[in-house]
Amino acid sequence: IRKLQAVEGLGSVSIICSDKTGTLTQNKMTVEDYYIDGKRISAEAIDISDQAQKCLLNYSILCNDSTNENGVEIGDPTETALINLGSRYGVEAASIRKLYPRNGELPFDSDRKMMSTLHLIDGKNQMIVKGAVDKLLERTEQIWTKEGIRKITEEDKEKIQRQNQKFSMEGLRVLAFTYREIPKNHTLTSQDEDHLVFLGLIAMMDPPREESKAAVAECIKAGIRPVMITGDQKITAAAIAKRVGILHDLSEACEGADIENMSESWHDYGFGICTSNLKEEISLPGLMELISQAPELKERVNTFMNNECGGAFKDSYDILTSYVEQYGIYDFGGLTEILYEVIKEVEEIDLLLCTDSGGKTYLIYTPSYPWTPKTE
Repeated sequence: IRKLQAVEGLGSVSIICSDKTGTLTQNKMTVEDYYIDGKRISAEAIDISDQAQKCLLNYSILCNDSTNENGVEIGDPTETALINLGSRYGVEAASIRKLYPRNGELPFDSDRKMMSTLHLIDGKNQMIVKGAVDKLLERTEQIWTKEGIRKITEEDKEKIQRQNQKFSMEGLRVLAFTYREIPKNHTLTSQDEDHLVFLGLIAMMDPPREESKAAVAECIKAGIRPVMITGDQKITAAAIAKRVGILHDLSEACEGADIENMSESWHDYGFGICTSNLKEEISLPGLMELISQAPELKERVNTFMNNECGGAFKDSYDILTSYVEQYGIYDFGGLTEILYEVIKEVEEIDLLLCTDSGGKTYLIYTPSYPWTPKTE
């Protein structure tokens, strides 16, 4: 350790936010199941002599940017899992892509949650679209069946969604595959990703690392709250989080849309206020009213630091003197939470530990809670 400040920072950690893929999981995605024409088919039971299954396999390789040459995988693990499945059945990505070269594409983005590629297949200008199940079903008008292509019904969509939920509850990542014919010599646009024909689902697993569960347990034992952040569906993410011990109930999971729908006061001015189990949201005017009484605390903190701590915090305190006098907020870096606990134990002072939206922690003197939490 080169800087002692790093130890201070680590010592004050109360929350750890971790990515899922490759951090809590092995980042070794493998295809587990197909779902075609209302039937679930395990990866081991795929029959490439079946027209629909062969078509889904080919489409998953064509609408795909990854490669695996001489054992060297390049690309997203989700996509490399799809081409690796093809290799298992003797369908090599390079051969299929040479046979049906890509003539156009719409790359994946997080708003559309889908990716499209254009190929000339059996004389037809075919657009293949893969992506999130719910997003593609919104744009689907027909469905492939062994009896032929027909109009998709609400019952069909509900059945597909139920299967998607089953996969997700098992911790599987699910991709939907659809297609449609496009006029020749046409340049693809996002408006073309409509009037689709549903082909099937592919479910994949990225198993948790063996050491993840133990690491999470150690964090919880140390009083640190682990949080998993991922782009997966809520149910899929919850299943993995449960396996490693981060989550116990689905109600603890939160989607990006939930955060976007939080009140504006949180985003613009808000502070998460926490002491014991108290969590409130307050507006900036309310906060200023609250901290206006902080000067009384300054003398007590100063006396406490000099008498009890031998001036250990003196340097950082002096640097922040002008800031403290102006706002009545006490920032002691990584030692703030420790100081909070010590002062609460030594002297009966009404303090709140305050963390702003940027993750910075402060001490605020609150003798009588002179504010009203803002609600929307």
